[in-house]
Amino acid sequence: MIKTIATIIDFTKEEIFNAIANVEIRKQWDTLFSEFKIVEQNKDEKSEVLYMSLRVKFKRGIFIRGKFLPYI
Repeated sequence: MIKTIATIIDFTKEEIFNAIANVEIRKQWDTLFSEFKIVEQNKDEKSEVLYMSLRVKFKRGIFIRGKFLPYI
């Protein structure tokens, strides 16, 4: 589970929720996550479990005295 906090102006909380929760809308603006899939849906509880991939790049290295030294 990921939790975030943000201040967004000029939109209602319902519009923000819809932009995040509606997979088809989210695909239009979210460039960090990909492969949106609904893997479980419970219509009685009005809930869904989504699968998403997070694209990240890792640099290999080590921190020494607060400085990052990449592996060669």
